[in-house]
Amino acid sequence: MSDSPPLRDGQDFLDIAEVIILALDARGRISLINRKGGQVLGYPPQELIGRDWIEEFVPERLREQVREVHRGLIEGREQLAERFENPVVTRSGDERVIAWHNALLRDGEGRISGTLSSGEDVTEQRQVEDELRKSLKDLRDIKQAIDQAAIVAITDRKGIIHYVNDKFCEISKYPREELLGQDHRIVNSGHHPKAFFRDLWGTIGKGRVWRGEIRNRAKDGTIYWVDTTIVPFLDADGKPYQYLAIRSDITARKQIEEELRNREALHQLGQLAAVVAHEVKNPLAGIAGALQIIRGRLPGDSVDREVIGSILSRIDGLNEKVQDLLRYARPRRPEPAPVQLAALIRDTARLLRRDPGLRGVEVEITGDDLQVLADAEQLRDVFQNLLLNAAQAMDGKGRIEVSLSNEDGRCRVAVADNGPGVPGEIRERVFEPFFTTRNYGTGLGLAIARQVVEAHGGWIGLVPADTGGAVVALELPLKPPEPRA
Repeated sequence: MSDSPPLRDGQDFLDIAEVIILALDARGRISLINRKGGQVLGYPPQELIGRDWIEEFVPERLREQVREVHRGLIEGREQLAERFENPVVTRSGDERVIAWHNALLRDGEGRISGTLSSGEDVTEQRQVEDELRKSLKDLRDIKQAIDQAAIVAITDRKGIIHYVNDKFCEISKYPREELLGQDHRIVNSGHHPKAFFRDLWGTIGKGRVWRGEIRNRAKDGTIYWVDTTIVPFLDADGKPYQYLAIRSDITARKQIEEELRNREALHQLGQLAAVVAHEVKNPLAGIAGALQIIRGRLPGDSVDREVIGSILSRIDGLNEKVQDLLRYARPRRPEPAPVQLAALIRDTARLLRRDPGLRGVEVEITGDDLQVLADAEQLRDVFQNLLLNAAQAMDGKGRIEVSLSNEDGRCRVAVADNGPGVPGEIRERVFEPFFTTRNYGTGLGLAIARQVVEAHGGWIGLVPADTGGAVVALELPLKPPEPRA
């Protein structure tokens, strides 16, 4: 059996090849190598002939494995891999990655006598691929970190949403399929003027980063605030082709800021209320008392009795406004006791129907007969206000549906009317103090209701209505069950 393949007559031809040509004999010694192979290894080709390839040019950590594979090929026990990659050790001690294509050499009798391989140095290519994989992993890690900490959306240059992360869906309460293909008007709360968004689009449209705070509305009608940074992605011409919006939820901070402003305003209002109580309420009581005495002295058929009655009625209305102001500015601390809520609402509805102008209103109470720990007098004022608002919204004719339910250990009450509903542009203002759409009233009714409910550890607000009208919902803590003896 010949130890070296009869290929040396083609050495000049092999030396012009731009790939490594390498032949190993049955013992793993180099029987042929071209100029390219010598260049990669750092030796003249003639110095490499006869040297043990595996011992000298395969990294030590791989030698035993490669030797066993080569022995198995010669003995016919191993299947030839037509292509594989492995590193080789150069004269300087560096490693180069070679992609090999392989074939078996046979002697004149057809027996395997060695291997013939062509190899391409792919070291730089693999380094680039490794760096690319690392960069992609870094990007995935960064994306994961951002997704964990921030609300993320990507839009095209027209503002159409192409990507949202889970936190966007979570805070907006929209499923992903309802957001994709839409623009951000889907969460527009109507709070910001058009000029606000013109400035935003003018900034990012010029390729500049925009930063600001935006108030949005979730699918269920709740409001949330986000601190927003919008980054334009620019094409080769410097024009934006998409936008990345990164937001953080600052709703809690905004609520604290509003609460601090309200406390300051309430403090000032309390001082004003003290003046009003002293300068207005007490004189009103005196005037009303004097007018009642005068009316009592007039003959029964005197037309002046009706005039005085009208004045007294107006004084009563003015006194109620002063009382509202005092209740809001100087709220009384609740005195909680067990309250059967359905019975309290039923009694309040009966009082409502004593008003001749509201006798066409029907109040239907459904759901669980729940017990809460609350101040009955304050809750009665809350429900009286809610029922009165609903009745007036229906012009004194129609049905009010009040439903009670146990929602995860809290009592939920929904008051729904079949009136015209609340226009979107004022939905967020109806609980503000002194805000009213009527020509009469102080605009403090719903503000006092919110104050009372929150003082009981509850929540109140407008919720979406299934079929027209308006729905005000509130939640209160249920009375804890009595401990067993």
